[in-house]
Amino acid sequence: MGFKRRVWVYLAVVVLAVGALVLNETVFNRTSEECKPVRELLEFNHAQAQEIDEIEQNSGQDAGVIEYQEWADGLAERAGKVTDPALAVSAIRVADLASRFAIKLPQLRAESGSGPAPGQHTPPIVYEMYLVNAQITEEINKLLEACPN
Repeated sequence: MGFKRRVWVYLAVVVLAVGALVLNETVFNRTSEECKPVRELLEFNHAQAQEIDEIEQNSGQDAGVIEYQEWADGLAERAGKVTDPALAVSAIRVADLASRFAIKLPQLRAESGSGPAPGQHTPPIVYEMYLVNAQITEEINKLLEACPN
């Protein structure tokens, strides 16, 4: 159980850190027209991260797959509104990665369980999900750099 909890805590910390950056940028800066849909995507990502965190804090359990699927679907919807070609590449990539994350989440939960038993290796899905999460963070950071205000 401890290993599984660490995975989710790590993911939550990353998503919240990105969300804090988004909030800072959206509250104190104005956005250009081409960045408005990007900012909407980033704000949605932050709001969903907070919602998922609240669910987990209040229930003491991991958020359901439905919450993650809603997050991925919402990102896809907002990515479709990004019209600037350079920004659209990262926005669509974020949405695609989020979808992949939501689809693989049940497998991660099933295979990671409470972590590897002594002498067993960490399931490959754990590394795969870390990679997907890192790629999401990388693309979010690209969007934040491109649309700082």
